[in-house]
Amino acid sequence: MDLLTVADELYALAPDRFTATRNDRAKTARAEGARDLAQQIAKLSKPSAAAWAVNMLARHRADVIDQVADLGAALRKAQEDLDSKRLREQSRLRHDLLRAIAQEGEQLAEELGNPIGKPAVTEVEQTLQAAMADPDAADAVRTGRLLRSLSSTGIEPVDLDGAVALPEGRRAPVTSIASRRAEKTAATAGGRSRGAAGRDDTSAADAAAEEAARREKEERRRRERERAEAKRAVEAAEREIEETRAELDAIERRIERLRPRRERLAAELDDLREQVAQLERTIASADAEAERLETNREEANESVADAEDSLDRARRRLARLADD
Repeated sequence: MDLLTVADELYALAPDRFTATRNDRAKTARAEGARDLAQQIAKLSKPSAAAWAVNMLARHRADVIDQVADLGAALRKAQEDLDSKRLREQSRLRHDLLRAIAQEGEQLAEELGNPIGKPAVTEVEQTLQAAMADPDAADAVRTGRLLRSLSSTGIEPVDLDGAVALPEGRRAPVTSIASRRAEKTAATAGGRSRGAAGRDDTSAADAAAEEAARREKEERRRRERERAEAKRAVEAAEREIEETRAELDAIERRIERLRPRRERLAAELDDLREQVAQLERTIASADAEAERLETNREEANESVADAEDSLDRARRRLARLADD
């Protein structure tokens, strides 16, 4: 017995079996004289609901964890290359992939007999996003020994302090639900055969094998359905990308067609502005001329009035002279 083997066993269990099994393994280690090992086993912490679900993905769906890590690496490469087009495409795929895998984690938890709530599903998606953003977080997820959910700001490294049991250990052993169910069924069948007098051990084993084969077949069918659904999701995302590209191309073509017209209208506007400026100068000149003429008219009116006064005085004088 060694600590890493015990840890791999414990973090593969359902949460409700963790504590009792841990205590039993620590007790066994003490009985064997391995007191240090017993203390180390006793210190292993039970994972949160979200961490347990991610651990199950790492153990039963290792391929999807690799997909998350691979897409994260592709995103970082696109950022380094300043490839905005590829970055947009992969960012859209990231959202769809994270949501799909988080839902797969929720379904896997139900299949393993330990459903998780929606808040835990959200934490699963956040943990997968952290694994996509940070290679060290992806390695932590691959251990299958997460203790808590992870989160990422997208800028700083993911905080992994106290997040993993035995972080320096190996990756989680990959298992399958079908094989685990087969083992459980075989063990149950064996126990029943021993407890029932006269029951044929070979028949029980055959029944267990048939049950295991049936469940294996169901598991394959389910995985095929999941792959088909994932393929449809990818195809839908690709269609959406193509449609968006087509819309973008159409907009760019319209911009190119409108550019000459805009330039022509801008030139016409410049001409009109020059004409307006010329007319404003002409109006200003006319206003100045009108003001000058108005002044001349006032002066002429005053001159006429003075002349009329002079004429009146001359007439009166002439009249007086005529009377004399």
